[in-house]
Amino acid sequence: MRALHLVAVYTLFTIGCMMDIDTGARRRNPGDEPAPAPKPSAAGGESGESGPRPVDRWKELMVIDASVRMSPLTRGAGAPLSFATVVTELAGSPSAAERWVRGWLETMTATTHFTTPNGTELQAAPRPNVESQLLCPWLRLRSQNACEVGCGYCRERVLDLEQAPFALLAVVNRPDLGEPCAEGSAEGRLVFTALRPGTTTTLPFTLIFEYLQPGAGRDVAARWHALGSLPFGRDYGNALTALTDAFVRRSGAVAPPLLRLRTNEGAFASDGSWELRELAVGPSGFVPTPLAATPAQVWDGSSALADLLRGSQPPTVPESMSTLASPMPSSTFRWRADVSESARRAFSAGTCNGCHGGERPIDGLRFQHVAPAGSYYGSLTEAPRVSRYLDDPSRNGDDELGRRAGKLEAAWKSTCTTTPVAPGGYPAPHMDHARAAH
Repeated sequence: MRALHLVAVYTLFTIGCMMDIDTGARRRNPGDEPAPAPKPSAAGGESGESGPRPVDRWKELMVIDASVRMSPLTRGAGAPLSFATVVTELAGSPSAAERWVRGWLETMTATTHFTTPNGTELQAAPRPNVESQLLCPWLRLRSQNACEVGCGYCRERVLDLEQAPFALLAVVNRPDLGEPCAEGSAEGRLVFTALRPGTTTTLPFTLIFEYLQPGAGRDVAARWHALGSLPFGRDYGNALTALTDAFVRRSGAVAPPLLRLRTNEGAFASDGSWELRELAVGPSGFVPTPLAATPAQVWDGSSALADLLRGSQPPTVPESMSTLASPMPSSTFRWRADVSESARRAFSAGTCNGCHGGERPIDGLRFQHVAPAGSYYGSLTEAPRVSRYLDDPSRNGDDELGRRAGKLEAAWKSTCTTTPVAPGGYPAPHMDHARAAH
């Protein structure tokens, strides 16, 4: 496929690049200690005599219970949380959605190009195994394509979205990215894992659709908090669908408010290396864009990076230092710069490969913060694995999900004017990179 050239308005959000989000199932990785703590009670609006019902992180913040993940909400024609529905709502029709997805995957097989407004040319190298691991096997699921083995010849190259090799891992509520009384201060996210086409075996490849949630943050938070009083099952599923429809579905001719699409994969390189990318919605499909808050790898340890970190805070990565693809050199990777350790770490933790690498607690899960059970070529039938950064029972609620729970509670308890204030920039420019990203 001809390499994609795009000149677009390029805004680097000052959040990091965490795209693997929590699981909603308190499952620990083998060997992780301590043992899980019990989940808080979700019954009713009160919790015995202890006061108002606490936030249930697994129902109100990160939802990956099997009753959602393995249910009709995610499977079958028209399922509200299926990959096919998500991309069709974005593209406007099934045929357009098919072209969007095929174009995106074919772009990864070639050198990707991007030109910034100031004329900086960015490139990302091909991921050589996209065709053999994902695209060709998916094409072969449709008999009308009549593809030969290896897809050297196909009569047609049409992807059947109803057989899309992507399965939902998480529905995510982010109430912590803006002021409670502002419009558009919360994000809703859907995390998918890739599969070997035609099977339920997962690939080391996750992608996350990140949406703006319409409405004031306080009102959005109140609706999510109400989910905590419902048991998993039909009523919970219906209430969750009502919430996600608000950002997944089109509103007449208006497309869903997708902010960005992020990918994290180790399936498509010949050497098994991991890489993170970011996409936006263009006039006719998904288009590669520079990663937020993450420089090109060549700037690691450079004097230019140190100068950037000594400047205004938080630092904004200039176009001349940006990148279309962020590699993961190792599971312990940290950005280096000749500045104070606090400044270095604050920056590194907000980058894509820093927050997926060495700027996180050590556990058995490398490169990702949520992944299917088992190995990176795992299974959907068991609860996913989650990093200690997000869920660490030993910290008694002081982990990342505990922080978000506090933000959710503060949001739904907020007293706002009758007319919500306009957002002061989205995401808030003063936010800590690592916390916003995760």
